[in-house]
Amino acid sequence: KTQKKVRDFVSGETFGDIALMYNTPRTGTIIATQDVSVWVVARPTFRKSVMNLVSAKRKRWEEFLSRVPLLEGLPLNERAKIADALREREYKDKDFVIHQGDLGQEFFIITKGRAKVTKKLADAEEESVVLEVGRRPSIWRISTAASGSKTKANVIADGPLCVV
Repeated sequence: KTQKKVRDFVSGETFGDIALMYNTPRTGTIIATQDVSVWVVARPTFRKSVMNLVSAKRKRWEEFLSRVPLLEGLPLNERAKIADALREREYKDKDFVIHQGDLGQEFFIITKGRAKVTKKLADAEEESVVLEVGRRPSIWRISTAASGSKTKANVIADGPLCVV
């Protein structure tokens, strides 16, 4: 069977992690094209390390969520489910997090930075800044919308912004 080259790896890149995490056969063969040194990690060590990282991340997010007024009353197991689902996103200055009129299908919590909430008001030529927000409850109310309804304002990064 002829092997097809799919990609090249460079120093610092990893391979084999998917097979170790999910206990599946490897999907490819790695062939060195020059002298190379690699570190090898056995499955039990790798899985334990990954589980420790996941556990530490979950604990950090659970603690963070317990300080979010909208979520603080949730039982710990419900906050744990949310913590497991969180994905961090970073935005640069002036990047849109939410566009006015888009379907509201996501919920955002600011973890770092600030954002401006702008809205095109009736009979106005330009959008107006209606609120400036950081890590406080106001953004949670503004950035949420029932599934299927349209968002009522823009949320725009005011400098570097990180949300979950």
